[in-house]
Amino acid sequence: MIMLLSVLLLFIAASVTNARSYKDLPQECFTFSEMLDKARNWDARPATSNSHDETLQPGWYRVLGDAGNSLKEGYEQTAVGSNDLPNFCGTQFSGTLMGSHPTVEEGILPMTVCFRPAHCMIKGTGSCKCRGERTIYVRNCATYFVYWLTPTTGKQRYCTSSTYTTGPKVVNGLSQALECTQHHTIDDESREWDRLGEPVCDSDKQGWYRFTGDSYSEIASTCQAQPMQHRLSQRCAAKFRGYVVDKHPTVQEGRVERRVCFSYSDSCTCEFYSNIGIRNCGKYYVYRLSGSPTCDSRYCAAKKNETASATDRKKHNVPSPKEDMCAMYKVLHDADRLWSYTNPTVSKCDSALYGKYRFGSLYTPWKVKEGCKQKDLDIMSHRCGANLLGYMVESHPSKKDGVVDRIICYTSGEKPCQCVTTNVIKVQNCGDYYVYKFKSVPSCSSRLCMVANNSEAIEIDPSKSPDFEIPLPDQPVYTPVIKEVQTEDNRNLIVSTTVLALLLFIFTVLIIVIILIFLLVIRKRKQKESGYTSTDGAPVPKPKKSKKTEQRTLDVPVEQNPPAENHEERLGSTQKKHSLHPSEASSDNYESPNSTGRLMPNGASPSAPVEDVDSAELDAEIAEMQRDLDERNAELDDSNECNTLLRPGDEHKPTPYEEATNDTTV
Repeated sequence: MIMLLSVLLLFIAASVTNARSYKDLPQECFTFSEMLDKARNWDARPATSNSHDETLQPGWYRVLGDAGNSLKEGYEQTAVGSNDLPNFCGTQFSGTLMGSHPTVEEGILPMTVCFRPAHCMIKGTGSCKCRGERTIYVRNCATYFVYWLTPTTGKQRYCTSSTYTTGPKVVNGLSQALECTQHHTIDDESREWDRLGEPVCDSDKQGWYRFTGDSYSEIASTCQAQPMQHRLSQRCAAKFRGYVVDKHPTVQEGRVERRVCFSYSDSCTCEFYSNIGIRNCGKYYVYRLSGSPTCDSRYCAAKKNETASATDRKKHNVPSPKEDMCAMYKVLHDADRLWSYTNPTVSKCDSALYGKYRFGSLYTPWKVKEGCKQKDLDIMSHRCGANLLGYMVESHPSKKDGVVDRIICYTSGEKPCQCVTTNVIKVQNCGDYYVYKFKSVPSCSSRLCMVANNSEAIEIDPSKSPDFEIPLPDQPVYTPVIKEVQTEDNRNLIVSTTVLALLLFIFTVLIIVIILIFLLVIRKRKQKESGYTSTDGAPVPKPKKSKKTEQRTLDVPVEQNPPAENHEERLGSTQKKHSLHPSEASSDNYESPNSTGRLMPNGASPSAPVEDVDSAELDAEIAEMQRDLDERNAELDDSNECNTLLRPGDEHKPTPYEEATNDTTV
């Protein structure tokens, strides 16, 4: 009973673990095609050998059923003679993996498939060169493998078999991985770091290699600058010498990926990079090479008696594959890598791209182009400023997916949407942008193509820097004022608006001037009608009488048109007035000036008839009175003129007439 409960608990624990592991698996572990053909199995040995994979569609595949559960690892020399050669996989050139399958932690791993003829399987043949090599990608999905395959050429076919998903073991400090026993060898003495020789190309090196020269056994892991001695000879027989930058792995680390730096001539500056695989087999290293970026570059061997140390503290530590790429990256804004850039004279290469990068500007993020449309390359085959155009085979991840692996396919105008070369990059969705981790390119001229703001039509001038550059992760992000890009339409609109505003301003000023002139004319007309103006035309206020003077004047009764019976009394008083000296005359004898401004005798009216008196005397009196009045009026005119011309603050001096009038009023 206890045993049954233990088994049940173990089953439940295993189920929970598998459920969690399946939940964390990437999308390629669920979106694949099935390979079920029994004739593809290595042990099936069909009667015909005409099968091939030339029509295979690129994509993810899983081996199932009678075909087995995996692609075949390595090859076996079991045939007795040439007359007894079976049809392995039902084809002329059987494709098997060079190396062991990856572990779950390795993610998507690039691997090489070697296509060999049937006679390589004869016992005692020794090493057999591949008649064709192709890079594929393998993912360990915990309980099975999936493979990203592309079509083959000629009579080639992928062979299947069965294997375990636990990975190779380590026995007595020696790795049991397949690549430790099945690999190519390199023993060229000219490959030594400081050995002079004519330049040789490493672009044909595909698969796992072991360095077995008499004076070396591994790739160089240090660089020593040395002067160039001859123009026709180069050290390591290459213009660009390659050495491993990062640490070599330990046996327990298993298979790892490392960066190779290529420096020019006698310099140790990295001009470009390459990504290789390394496994420590216990007694030696094996290296998975995938060619070199340029034909004048080479993987150089260490100097004699010089070996790499996996514990060298001077070497770079390789970061964890689960690091947060959004926390640290470099920024690139090279607009000639956009898909819309179609200049056929530009041919660049991303061989110097190694690390984490973010592309575009602050408000215009870029991302790697997804998928390929043949009609786009039919219209314009030269895009992105390169001969081999790199696009992402699948879609970008979501933010919750974290760091994922994606395959990049490099195509050309001669073979549109067909993968000439491939490699793997890492991608992380950081919300509003993506960060990519690149490890160089397989060959030049290969380049990653980008699109801006998810549009393939957006064009950006490569000669201009972005208006708003992306700040580095350790710098604060400032929100600048967005400048309007003035196109031709914007310029015309600005000119029209400016002219309209100027005309409106002029019209407003004219209206204001007209109103001011109108008000000034009305004011001058009123001043002219009132008659109070100075000699210079300025208005002068009308002189006002004091309240005391007005009161005194109002208290004095004025008699107008006296009765006729008092004529004699008036005549007597007139005679009396006439006998007075002008200076002694009072205001009682004369009325105030009439409307004409002249003084009249008291009770006299210009229109009133005068009674008949002695005419001679009366005429004489009237004449004398008239002279007196004229003098008085002249004095009054002078007084009014002086009062009119008085300035503010001047003291008014009364005229004799005013003094007499004031005295009389009192």
